[in-house]
Amino acid sequence: MDLCSVRMPLLESEARAVRQQIRHFPQPHDPINGLLAVRDQQRRAAPEFARPLPRDRLESARLKPRRVYASGGRLGDEPTMYASDSAELERNRVLPARPSSRNARVLVGCGSAIPGSRIVIVDPESKKLCPPDVIGEIWVAGPSVAEGYWNRDEETAYTFHAYLSDSDDGPFLRTGDLGFVQDGELFVTGRLKDLIIIDGRNVYPHDIEKTAERSHSAIRPGCCAAFSIDLPEERLIVAAELDRRYHSLFRQSSKKPLLHARTPFCEIDDVVRVIRRAVAEEHDVRAHSVVLLKAGSLPRTPSGKLQRHVCRSSYLDGTLAGLSNALDTSEIRQQRLAAHV
Repeated sequence: MDLCSVRMPLLESEARAVRQQIRHFPQPHDPINGLLAVRDQQRRAAPEFARPLPRDRLESARLKPRRVYASGGRLGDEPTMYASDSAELERNRVLPARPSSRNARVLVGCGSAIPGSRIVIVDPESKKLCPPDVIGEIWVAGPSVAEGYWNRDEETAYTFHAYLSDSDDGPFLRTGDLGFVQDGELFVTGRLKDLIIIDGRNVYPHDIEKTAERSHSAIRPGCCAAFSIDLPEERLIVAAELDRRYHSLFRQSSKKPLLHARTPFCEIDDVVRVIRRAVAEEHDVRAHSVVLLKAGSLPRTPSGKLQRHVCRSSYLDGTLAGLSNALDTSEIRQQRLAAHV
């Protein structure tokens, strides 16, 4: 959706034609942000896109593994928006906030459980039901859930045959997705395995990625990856692809890479500095390393979904080759001092 908003500055008539063709937005396991971006960026050029899409053309939740169809809405219903305090989300809690508030994070609902299915929000550690204002793992039971993995009994038992510890209710499918249910509406907040925990706070990688890509025009939309490594405490790593309009040059004198477009030269170090500052100001988190990559370098699935865990593995084994791998100099200094103590 973000790519469409950048690539297709539609006229109102064209937007109306596209709108009539859009029937359904399946939502795998990331919060719906692209639709809001399209509305914001197309509002002036295409008022047809600015109006809310009816429910049957907006969203549903198709959760992993194997895209389980879990929730949806009725035809003609308007999308449900929920503004939550971002600081409370980092503490796994849901607290209403004014949508216009700087600390508000607006989520788009994925509808209610489809007929014959159940959706419960569960603490992934204790396997107990979460209170309504607490974020937990989304568990699903219903006709769309498969029996398990082929010839993988142990993984099947863990993923497809989960039971609540306090009531033995089940079996449920553990989706690995995080979210909450508000007034019967399912809201997805992120993916459990991608969650970054820094200083006791839950930091969602897609929020960091959005901040990074908006911080500088040289960053490709939708082409950032945020993940963490243990040093031994968890540290944030941000990898970002540079737009194809920019290419790297090297000064013969300093051998320092530059970004070049039809705009004035821009040091890669400046781009790294802008990303680091934006992440710190927006999320109060310091990026331990910022890696700038050529376009098309981030690992993705055949369907184009970002593979953060593969990106993390590539970073750790040194195969995530970038134009820049700028470590936080203050952390390097602390590590060197600690080595001499």
